[in-house]
Amino acid sequence: LVVTTVAAGVARRTDVGASRLVAPEPVRAIDLTFQDRTDGAIVVTDVKLGTTLSVVAPGRDGFVRVALRSLAFDRRATGHGSDVPFRLGEDAGGRLWLTDLATGRVLLLDAYGGNNAVAFARFLETRSAQR
Repeated sequence: LVVTTVAAGVARRTDVGASRLVAPEPVRAIDLTFQDRTDGAIVVTDVKLGTTLSVVAPGRDGFVRVALRSLAFDRRATGHGSDVPFRLGEDAGGRLWLTDLATGRVLLLDAYGGNNAVAFARFLETRSAQR
């Protein structure tokens, strides 16, 4: 147990023995910020346009909240703040990817199920509709 824990810690800090998921070139992408409001809502903003794409109501969209908490945890652990956006992209195969541009961590959203990917896909669709 101790050896496994140490090996995992070394891999996490040095990338020795670690594998990383790399997002493919997107056919469409959007850079987003996610701001927590005091009422528990999350404001989703298109960085390029500076417009609000969505407000995730308190207690709704659990997958969006869990994915963002996970990425925020990594940011805090590596000393990054919330000033760098996330990139939501769709590849040529129609798969959705969320990349943390601060840490380089990538989530293949379709791997968590179609309904969960749709929770993020709507941000791309809203952006397309605003153009």
